[in-house]
Amino acid sequence: MNFCNRLIKQTSLAILSLALLSTLSACISLTPPERPAYTGQDNVSEVDQSQLIGSWVTRELNPYPDSGTTQETTIEYLADGSMQGSFVVRGEGAEILKDMTFEVSGNWQLNGDLVSHTNVEVNSSDGNTLGALLNTLMKSTSREMSGTGNVYELSADRIVMVGEDGTALEYTRQ
Repeated sequence: MNFCNRLIKQTSLAILSLALLSTLSACISLTPPERPAYTGQDNVSEVDQSQLIGSWVTRELNPYPDSGTTQETTIEYLADGSMQGSFVVRGEGAEILKDMTFEVSGNWQLNGDLVSHTNVEVNSSDGNTLGALLNTLMKSTSREMSGTGNVYELSADRIVMVGEDGTALEYTRQ
C-alpha cells in the first residue's frame, strides 16, 4: 500500500526536478509539508485473499495540506499475486505532464491484515521524451516504492489501508 504514496512522491520529485531545470526563477520549497495523521480505527485483524482480488480506485484520505486535488490510482489485484494499475498525475505537476499516463506493476502478498507490495515498477505509457526520462528515473528508484499497508476497514466494496508512513488510502471497488 505504501507503494502508492512512494509512487506519487517519486513522480512529484521528478516533476519538481524538471520544473527547477526549466524555470530557474521559480521558487520551489524543497521541504515537504507534514501529512496530517489518519485518525480512523483499525477494525480488521484478518483479510482473506479473495476480498482483495479485483479492480479498485484509490484516493488519499489524509492528503498533505494545500495539495489541491487528491491523486487517484487504479489498482487491480490478481489471484496469482501480481498487481497492475495506472494513474495520471493530478494537482502539482499536472501542468507539466499534461495527461501523461503511468502504469504500475508488481507483486502483492497478504499476511493477516497486512498487504505487502514488492517488485513495484512504474513506467510512462506515453512514448514522448519526457516519458522516457521519467521511466529512467522511476526505474532507478522503484525498489523504494515497495511497502506494506495495514487494512483498517474492509467491506465488499471499500477498503481503507494505512501505510508505514501514515498515508491512508481508500480503495473503492470498480
